[in-house]
Amino acid sequence: MNFMIVSDDVSTCLYLEILSHQDGVSARYFTEPSVALHAYQNDPDHWSLVIVDMLSPLVTGFSLVDKIKAVKPNTRLVILATHAPEAIKKVFKCESLCGLCQDCNDINNCHCFFLHKPFYRDFDRVIEMALGKGMVGLAA
Repeated sequence: MNFMIVSDDVSTCLYLEILSHQDGVSARYFTEPSVALHAYQNDPDHWSLVIVDMLSPLVTGFSLVDKIKAVKPNTRLVILATHAPEAIKKVFKCESLCGLCQDCNDINNCHCFFLHKPFYRDFDRVIEMALGKGMVGLAA
């Protein structure tokens, strides 16, 4: 399994990379959304999961997520945010994507999840939900 992590905050990227490696998953981080998108476009099937820091100054709005989903609509995504502003909740509710937000929980959601900072407590649970399998099966 290969995770892509996109955030302008290197410490966030490194921490998520460490958490992924502890679960036996290969992870690569990108601090430039354009470089991440290029890597994704070159081999979308290489990435099992994409983690995007939506409140990063370099990731404006939903442009990166939209471009990733244009390449492969069923991309598994985890949206990293300090909190879920109403604008984010509205977009994800309309798209039936948010599987963790209590206000937007939708049984049809299987592609996108929120990971709220501080995320050390919820990382394994959110990744497990996003991948649709138990953590034991992550490294397989």
